[in-house]
Amino acid sequence: MIETALQEVDELIVVIYETDVMTIPLHIRASWIRKLYPAVRVIEAWDGPDGYSNDREHEIRQEQYILGLLKGERVTHFYSSEFYGKHMSLALDAMDRRVDEDRNRVPISATMIRSDPYKYREYISDVVY
Repeated sequence: MIETALQEVDELIVVIYETDVMTIPLHIRASWIRKLYPAVRVIEAWDGPDGYSNDREHEIRQEQYILGLLKGERVTHFYSSEFYGKHMSLALDAMDRRVDEDRNRVPISATMIRSDPYKYREYISDVVY
């Protein structure tokens, strides 16, 4: 997704959340992105809303949080490979740019990789592995 976005926009911001989904600390995951994609501006979201859901109340919390992080900065495209691309794009008044949502180009999810990193090693950068 990041590589697609870098080909399509002049400046890319990646927001990465602290989450209970994984045990790897946010600052380490953010450093991986910075090392792999030095042209990307990484925003570490230490206090973002937990989880994700299509419940409208949760969507509103996510939208308000991201808008607050951006502090009025204009975003033209919102890249994701998930359902939340729709509501976030609308909130940001940005193009909803979903990348490989059906997992055809890269036939794996982060959940699968986390479940067995050794088995899915081919999908993990050396920096991360």
